Amino acid sequence: MLESNGPVFRRLAQRTRLGGYVALLVTFIVAMFWLQSGLRYALHALIWGALSFFSAALPASLIADLLGRMFESLGALEGNR
Repeated sequence: MLESNGPVFRRLAQRTRLGGYVALLVTFIVAMFWLQSGLRYALHALIWGALSFFSAALPASLIADLLGRMFESLGALEGNR
């Protein structure tokens, strides 16, 4: 029963990681526009993007991937009984 949730969690991890990459790309583009206004604003945008990726998106994707792998391996173990 739990093994059916494995691929769902793996897809969730992939989408979360992709969303984090998109957020990094958007903040990089915003920082390039703000670079004309001053280095301070550009650095704030880059720091915000990096912090949001490394503190939210990446850990969430790693946890979802771990749960997906765990549920898939539980299904393989139950099949061997």
